Amino acid sequence: MLRQDRQHRGYVASFGWGEYLKHHMIQFACHHCKGMLEANEAAQGTLMQCPLCSKQFTVPEDTKHVPPQSVTTGGWLVFFGILTAATPIFTIGSMYWTWTGSKRAIEWFPVLRDATIWENMGASVLMIYGFFVGLAILHGSPKGKSVATHYLKFRLVVFLFFEGIQMLSLHEIWGKLPPKFWYRILLLVIKEMISFTVWWLYFKESKRVRRTYDPHFISDPVPPAHTPM
Repeated sequence: MLRQDRQHRGYVASFGWGEYLKHHMIQFACHHCKGMLEANEAAQGTLMQCPLCSKQFTVPEDTKHVPPQSVTTGGWLVFFGILTAATPIFTIGSMYWTWTGSKRAIEWFPVLRDATIWENMGASVLMIYGFFVGLAILHGSPKGKSVATHYLKFRLVVFLFFEGIQMLSLHEIWGKLPPKFWYRILLLVIKEMISFTVWWLYFKESKRVRRTYDPHFISDPVPPAHTPM
């Protein structure tokens, strides 16, 4: 539970923890029973009631910080983790389909071979990166939010970069390519932009994300207790 100190500022934690207290924790001993306790660093210098001996004491200023623990993910965070961790399955399947489906076109336009190789190189980079990002999210890394947002930006830049190289490598046959090819490229770009926008807004605006990764986020703050006159 969270107990508010009526004589000093802030909230003091005993044994129960809100999601927002998982980071910036400190460790110290009770002045009376010498039992080891943990609390949020904001409790330094405040009056705390020991949950072991029930006696009050002031939390010392000189305390030992406890390394951040893993976080508990759920909902769409788990879906994002599974989706990115499973990237190798989708990517390898897509690469195989693209290569086998392009064999006949490559016979007609050999330059398509280089374009396909560039496309597969970009997909391979994103496949490896996405796999480790997904594992970090599912494993409960406390840096999951920053890992995910960096991945989303990297994915968009790499995708556009390799698609641009692919288009430049085909400049000699632009006029000979069928409309179906250009529709496919357009759909891929639209799909990537929509995916980036949706997940970017999710990691920036979702309460679940902030509740999971932001140690100072309180969705339902506890009203302060009034000091009796």
